[in-house]
Amino acid sequence: MELQNGQLSLRSEDDLWSVIADMVYSNFSEVLNIKRIVIDGWGCELLRIPQEESSTSIKTSIMDVLLEYQKCINRGYSVVKYNSASRRLSGDEKKFLEIDVLVFRNGRGYSFDADQSITDVAKAVVEKMESKHLATVAISCFFIWAVGNFGATMFREYVQSGTSINDANQRTEQAKINAEKDIQREKEETERSKQETERTRLIGELAAKSAQSAATLEQVRLGHNALLRGVIAAGGARVLGVDVTSERAEELLQKPRASRNDGTLSGQFDVTEIQRKEHGVFSVDVRHLATGEELCAEARELFLTEDQMNILFKALRTGTPVNASVNVSRSDGKVTGAGMVRVDSLE
Repeated sequence: MELQNGQLSLRSEDDLWSVIADMVYSNFSEVLNIKRIVIDGWGCELLRIPQEESSTSIKTSIMDVLLEYQKCINRGYSVVKYNSASRRLSGDEKKFLEIDVLVFRNGRGYSFDADQSITDVAKAVVEKMESKHLATVAISCFFIWAVGNFGATMFREYVQSGTSINDANQRTEQAKINAEKDIQREKEETERSKQETERTRLIGELAAKSAQSAATLEQVRLGHNALLRGVIAAGGARVLGVDVTSERAEELLQKPRASRNDGTLSGQFDVTEIQRKEHGVFSVDVRHLATGEELCAEARELFLTEDQMNILFKALRTGTPVNASVNVSRSDGKVTGAGMVRVDSLE
């Protein structure tokens, strides 16, 4: 990550993913050095509808979808800035969040320039960065909000997650056919798959930072569902650069949480192992007594007090349980990230 006089400049989703990786791997060491975030050249194609007849108009069904998507962007910002999805936004805030949708000349697509919206939200986030703890939470929420609402990676992972075995097998067979036709394409697809798996892991880590970042992710997913309703209305469409059939959109909307179950797991835990990963960051193996679920959660001195860290180490030595809350992110039934946000002694 390169900062020039405290300014972070981003031109695309890929740029932001690189920054996210740098931040996570460095334990947010440079977060307080960010004084300004500027977005330049980040375009966003919301919907492309191949089946649509050429027209200069917009159907009310698509208009409703765009309005719902706008509400999700606003609520996500409200969580990022105020830690509340129901906070009443000011007129100025609504104005800079408003997306200016460009309807393609043939009426088959809808896009907008995301630069100003993301830049203005980034400005609001930087204003909150008074301490490393507040800065880490704020920037984590901002990262999730930006790449989730205006990038392809998280939406593609959502569409492809939880796919049935038959569908997965069909994709595998098709991939083999494609590979026979184009070896280079196979390599590119393999690299993209590796990249998106790593990006999913990074988002899991960000979402596990705090209840606020998990709530931001929830608003992103509601926005994805709004766009899926546009797919159904259009009989199939490309959303954020990802082709989606109306059948797949209906399946995801019928069971929108089937492959995702993020939230906070609270109660009594046994602490079975603690390992130091890096300065100020520990890997803590715990078992939830009520459910028996075993987790490997991060405990960061940035988020836990010295007393809370001492409680964890004492529990490991003595074998006594602790009261705790763990933010857990899951994808397709698998844990992608977990972080301890509260620890109390039973004594």
